[in-house]
Amino acid sequence: MLTKREYGWERGTGSPLESVMFSRTDSFAFSDSSRPYLKIETATLGARGLKLSLVTSSGHEIRLTEHEHVTLLLPTRGSLDVAIGAREFRAIAGQSLVFPPNSRCTRVIGTPRHHYVALVLQVPTGAMKPGPLVDEKIDLSRLVGDGAFLGGSHEIVHALRHYLEYLVADLSREAPFLQSSHAKQAAEALAMEQFLRYLAALGEEPDRAASLAAGKVREVEAFMRANFAEPLMVSDIARAVGVGTRALQTAFRQNLGTTPHGSLVSIRMEKAREAICGAGQDQSVTQIALACGFTHLGRFSQLYRQTYGELPSETLRKR
Repeated sequence: MLTKREYGWERGTGSPLESVMFSRTDSFAFSDSSRPYLKIETATLGARGLKLSLVTSSGHEIRLTEHEHVTLLLPTRGSLDVAIGAREFRAIAGQSLVFPPNSRCTRVIGTPRHHYVALVLQVPTGAMKPGPLVDEKIDLSRLVGDGAFLGGSHEIVHALRHYLEYLVADLSREAPFLQSSHAKQAAEALAMEQFLRYLAALGEEPDRAASLAAGKVREVEAFMRANFAEPLMVSDIARAVGVGTRALQTAFRQNLGTTPHGSLVSIRMEKAREAICGAGQDQSVTQIALACGFTHLGRFSQLYRQTYGELPSETLRKR
């Protein structure tokens, strides 16, 4: 669940973010001391340590140092300005900024009638090293530099924001769907995969990955069918069959006209349909969806209806 903290300090007093989000808060001040307000809702998604926060502020300026995380900022209302030495960055609602571990000054501004609101995803640098999640070294200095901007028109910005909003909404519930360790692990894996796609979008180049034979694509599909319930990332799949992530993406587009993730979703949907049709009296749609690897239950119901012409709850009642 989300841990919530609310603040109302006067200008120049206190450092409310010091123990909540960043390694060190050097200074903090509300923009309007007559009506100061700050709410931070934070959750650690899983064992890998990804932190998701929802920040609501009447407006403030903070000087901070972050040693351990790459920080992605997605304002959904208002705007923010960030200064790193002589460099300045700006993002308005719907856009995004990402920063490596560094020191920076951030000023957030609401709208004339509403507070500033932003999603913040913090990814430990250790989670970005080659390993179970990452199949090759990530060159942050090339992709991000001191900081980087990606506009709201980019598909991955929209997709990442939509998924993080869903996670915040679910984790704000008294009884979140994503309570079990398996569900949390799956949610964190998908958040990490979306974040890696975001970084890749910063350094997009013409895709020069070699095409794979159709036989290798079938091998990948067989692997996904055998492991559909696991919190798989595309990098996991590529590593399991001994190919690069980019080559795998290219092969699926060329051979199947879809992506590895799209194929995995289709397989999970088939398995969920089979499970619902054969469900026992004590099984629910939520249990089946989570067991099949779905973490966004609203999206699951929508896709199920698009695929089978009825809601999963309707299928369950007919069994």
